[in-house]
Amino acid sequence: IIMLTAKSSITDQINGIKCGADAYICKPFNSEELQVRVEKLLEIRKLLKEKYLRIVFKGEKNSMSNDINSDFLQQVTNIIYRDMKNAEFSSKKLADEMAISISQLNKKLNALTGFPASTYILQVKLELAKKILSTYDRSIGEVA
Repeated sequence: IIMLTAKSSITDQINGIKCGADAYICKPFNSEELQVRVEKLLEIRKLLKEKYLRIVFKGEKNSMSNDINSDFLQQVTNIIYRDMKNAEFSSKKLADEMAISISQLNKKLNALTGFPASTYILQVKLELAKKILSTYDRSIGEVA
C-alpha cells in the first residue's frame, strides 16, 4: 500500500505507516520517485516469497526464529503433509484447521508464496513427490 496524499505533516505520515502503508508520498510528487518505490516494494515482496518457499520446500533454516510468517507457512505445510493421503482434504479443510476463513487463508498464502491455498497444497504435494522420486527407487505410480 502506497499512500499518495496532500497531508504532509510528520504526524500524518506516522499515522499512515501505522495504518499499514508501505510507503507515504506527499503531493505534489515526483513520478520517478513513485515508480522507484513501487519497483522496490515489488522486489522486496518477491524476495520474501522466494525466502519462504526456500524455507518450506528446501528445508533452509530461518534466520529469524520468531518470524510469524515463516511459522504460519510451516504450520500450513505440516497440516498438508499430515492430511496428504486424505482424498477429501481441501483448502476449506485447511482453513478450518488453521481456524481462519478460506479467503483469509488465500490472501495470506498468496502474499507469502504467490499461490492461493489450492495451488499451494498441490505445490507441497508435488515437491514431496519430487523428493521421493529423486531419493528412493520408486515408480511414479507408487508415489502417486
